Parts: sequence; structure tokens; C-alpha cells
Amino acid sequence: MKAVEQISDAIKSRIKAIFPDYKELDFSYFPEKNNFYNNFLRFGVTVAAASSTATITKSLSFNHDFKILLTDCYKATDEDEIDLTTKIFNVQDRMNDILKDLYRTNLGLINLVFQVTPLGIEAPLIVEQQQLIILTSSLNVTYRLDLI
Repeated sequence: MKAVEQISDAIKSRIKAIFPDYKELDFSYFPEKNNFYNNFLRFGVTVAAASSTATITKSLSFNHDFKILLTDCYKATDEDEIDLTTKIFNVQDRMNDILKDLYRTNLGLINLVFQVTPLGIEAPLIVEQQQLIILTSSLNVTYRLDLI
């Protein structure tokens, strides 16, 4: 298995371990295309930009960004946004739990990953037609590829 695929799979495995009730999105790059019928607790992992870093050894090191998406639904009412606000707080807390775990464990890839650095959490995307919340977070993974 290639390094980027290993890292992506490790992130997904950690999310499944932390929140077993979450299911993987069918379309992580286009989350609105998913069918959320009876299952709004979903997650996705996407690959973003990478850059190389200087090394002295016979290896290449990369800083590679990944995005994590978490989704949930809310009950829309004409009276207030209490359910929406509560669900946003819950999803943000879950994202924090995931980021803390990924940071602490280095994805469990001790021979590949040097460091996992959470980069931030974006403002939640509200898809009103589907009563859907999509929260996206970015993290940077520093890893090494041996040249020999």
C-alpha cells in the first residue's frame, strides 16, 4: 500500500474506532451528493495539498494536508435554531475528539508518520434543503519515504 493511501486509511480507522456509529461517506469530495436517508452520522477523509521538506537522510519527507468531514442532521423549525445550534456544538466536540486522538497516536503509523498537526476547523456548512450540517477540519501529516 502506498503512503498516502496508508495515511488516509489510518485516519478512517481511527474515526471508526472513536465513533463506531459514524459511517463513511460515499462521496467525500462532494458530500451533498450522498444519500443521508436514515443515516446522517457520516464522515469522510479527502487528500489535499502536499509539499516536500528538507532532509539530510536518504529519504524524502512530506507535509501532506488531509481534510476530515463530519455530518449530522438537525430539525428545522420556524420558531428557533436550538436544535441546529446544539447539533453544531456536538459535531464540533466530536471533531475535537478526533483531532486529539490523531495528534496523540500519530495515526498508529510509527514507521511512516513523524507528526500529525491539526490545522483548524472551518465554519459549519449548513445545507438547508437536506437539514444537514457538514463540518470540515484540516490536518497536516508529516511523513517520510525511504529512497533505498
